Amino acid sequence: MSRTILALVAISLALGAAEVPDFIPPANSGVINVRDHGAVGDGVADDTAVIRAAITAAFDRDNRYAAPPMVYLPAGTYRITDSIASQHLKKGWSSGWLSGSLIKGQHRDKTIIKLDDNAPGFGDAKKPRFVMATGSEADGGNDGGGGNRAFRHAIMNLTVDVGSGNPGAVAVDLVVSNRGTLEDAVLRAGPDSGWCGLRMDRWWPGPGLIKNVRIEGFAQGIRMAGHWQYSMTFDQIELIGQRDVGLLAEHNPVFAQRMRFEGPAQAIRITEGDHLLVLLDSEIIGSDGATGAAIRTEGIADIRDLRCSGFQTIIDGRGDNNLAAKNAKRSERVERWAQGTQVKRNGKSPEPLNLKVEQTPRVFPGKKDWVDGSGDLQSALDQGGIVYLPQGNYDIKQTLVVRDNVQALIGFQSSLRMVGEGPVMRIENKRKAVVLEHLWFEGTIEHVGTGSVALRHCDVHKGKFMAIGRGKTFIEDVIGRYEVGAGHKLWARQTNAEFGEEPLLINRGGAMWLLGFKTEGEMVCIEQESGATELLGGFFYPLRDVPGNRPAIDLKGGSFAGSWVYNGKHYPVHVREGETDHRGDWGRGPALWSTGR
Repeated sequence: MSRTILALVAISLALGAAEVPDFIPPANSGVINVRDHGAVGDGVADDTAVIRAAITAAFDRDNRYAAPPMVYLPAGTYRITDSIASQHLKKGWSSGWLSGSLIKGQHRDKTIIKLDDNAPGFGDAKKPRFVMATGSEADGGNDGGGGNRAFRHAIMNLTVDVGSGNPGAVAVDLVVSNRGTLEDAVLRAGPDSGWCGLRMDRWWPGPGLIKNVRIEGFAQGIRMAGHWQYSMTFDQIELIGQRDVGLLAEHNPVFAQRMRFEGPAQAIRITEGDHLLVLLDSEIIGSDGATGAAIRTEGIADIRDLRCSGFQTIIDGRGDNNLAAKNAKRSERVERWAQGTQVKRNGKSPEPLNLKVEQTPRVFPGKKDWVDGSGDLQSALDQGGIVYLPQGNYDIKQTLVVRDNVQALIGFQSSLRMVGEGPVMRIENKRKAVVLEHLWFEGTIEHVGTGSVALRHCDVHKGKFMAIGRGKTFIEDVIGRYEVGAGHKLWARQTNAEFGEEPLLINRGGAMWLLGFKTEGEMVCIEQESGATELLGGFFYPLRDVPGNRPAIDLKGGSFAGSWVYNGKHYPVHVREGETDHRGDWGRGPALWSTGR
């Protein structure tokens, strides 16, 4: 156990959900606008059937590999009387559940999906029922929609209001695989209404990213119960006024940053000993009526920079591993508290690296900011600004070059496939940041500049992201492999890497900070020649026995600190540090292993 607590007289923690401007897509972007299918959005007309039809129309246009078009909801209140799902109306194969749906509103406070008060079918808390849901593909029937093929789902920029008198309502029942997101959203329930805000009980959630989400009311705010696979990453989450618990989890790991809990309910409840909780830079405010512990966990844990007030006990761990508040009326800071295996070196407890953390750049285009890249994409990039690609597939014959005048390249479910020689894209920016969003790349991306690059909700297939220059890279909800060169800095929040024989992530002298890193296959997960890597929550998933003496992490030099769990099989060597192999029984994984600084 490791714990440090500092008392503070007052704390102001700017965790609140970030403001996001209106999103209005270009006319030729290829989105499916629910208004074009007859949605009214006046809060009076029943728009349930129309929204379902728009989702089906998106699936009819393209499958998940070609990316179904975005379903867009302009500002309005869309009254619904029944559930909405990423499911084809004709059912059929996979019971109609299909992957790749992207549902996006104009603004999270202006696009509101509103369930009728006292809606039939939502009144029994013993039989919870979703308002919105995603699902997984499966060969044959799949009535429940669970599975591990729920690829690239996204729900963004909207509010889901379950109304009053609906104690069995679940705002969003989410299944995502490898990448997927709930982002820039509000989930809301009236008094004594709502069973759960965000439910992830169906097999198998993750990996995915939940970002900039506010959950108001409900008995339970976030729930992950019933299985071991996979993991979820959270950033900028507000949980306000839950009646029972803010976040409940059993086995599925939770990797979280900048969470804020407020209300009388317990903030976090972890019931199983093989769970891994990584919690960073967060705040818990217990209101009148708060009792017990703010956090109750039986699992592996690494908690850092937590602020807490209103609870007599801050953390209730295994046995007597508890952390009491000095004064529940005052906000206190927990610098670090850990539980589970912490592997000592030379008799000393492991130390975090505490690498500097920077936040991901984002762009929010206005209606007149869009530059059409569907004709000559290189010419559009040379023009600069915020370039967009309408929904579709684009063959690239010559490497695309991105320079300082480009703010962003945004896809509307768009793929770029290299059919010529060389990398699909070369980023040469020197000063400004460029954002790549909602894109599927087939080929290698080279970042050779000294500026910043952000990849958000992207795939990098049949190649890797090569961070060669001395710039910065930000990763959010991306499928891909990475190689980081000397002097480069990379921050990743939810990345998935799989298969092949080469190491999935290679550090050749840079600094890498990883919150939520899921692997699949029997290869080396991280290889480091020099530099520094801090892994805050890994999920290593070898499908079969790992060959020979292959390590999960291969350190040839530099410094490293990390927490991770295994799923299914284990690696025979946890960490290879030069000529030394670190083996042994670390349980499901370590709360912290470190080379030291």
